Amino acid sequence: MGGGTLGQNDMHIIKVDSMGNFMWSKLYGSTGNDAGAGIALTPDGGYILSGLGMYNSNQQWMDGAIRRIDATGNLIWEKLIGNINKNGFDWVYSLSDGNYAVIGSYRDTINPSAVNAWLVKFDINGNIHWQRFYNKYGGNNHNYFRDLKETPDKGFVIIGELTNLSLWQQNMWLIKLDSLGCDVANCSVGITEEMPNEFVFTLYPNPAQDVLHIETTYNKEQTILYIYDITGKEIRQTSIKSNYQQLNISTLPAGLYLCRLTQGDFNIKTIKLLKQ
Repeated sequence: MGGGTLGQNDMHIIKVDSMGNFMWSKLYGSTGNDAGAGIALTPDGGYILSGLGMYNSNQQWMDGAIRRIDATGNLIWEKLIGNINKNGFDWVYSLSDGNYAVIGSYRDTINPSAVNAWLVKFDINGNIHWQRFYNKYGGNNHNYFRDLKETPDKGFVIIGELTNLSLWQQNMWLIKLDSLGCDVANCSVGITEEMPNEFVFTLYPNPAQDVLHIETTYNKEQTILYIYDITGKEIRQTSIKSNYQQLNISTLPAGLYLCRLTQGDFNIKTIKLLKQ
């Protein structure tokens, strides 16, 4: 990280050859403060970059930042993920299915004093497959992921640290997750957006054959229903713009799927669907 013309501090990438000879140098960021943390190769010889955070121009909050650049450092896309609190990404990892995972820390709007460990899976185009938040003891405790390895079952084993503030106790943390980031079967992990009491999200029939009926009272702007197979691969997505919609699923192979309702970068609810 270093200062630059883009902002007060920027992500600074320098490329050298195998002998250490300088090839190019680029800065990435906003008009505020930005920082770099991780880098991963892409199949075309470019890179995925992850950032500790990006302040907006009036210096009020940080977002996690992921960027893709080509082999010569030209920016292909960038994506900021976060809320009105301080969030940031650390290391980014290439996965065996061609996608990427990034770890970081997240302060949610419901309990901003807590630090939640953060895991996000996304593809090479910056599309978020899913994100999960982890707070081992709940409350205002602090949780951090430090390193990640993919496991043969497409899941993850992660080492980190967690602090139970009520005991002033800090522990090493080792956690095993499945391919969807769950630490228990059929999990609902971490912090989701606070839902009104009258919130409804149902899919029927279940099991389904040709047509899936979707009913929800949560159809705000950018509300999307994603369908994933059991490996975590995104199969379908559709925008939710009314309280009732139909979705033709006749072309989906028979099997078990996960249907995830999102609004922006927030997970609202996930439902298992059996396609016959």
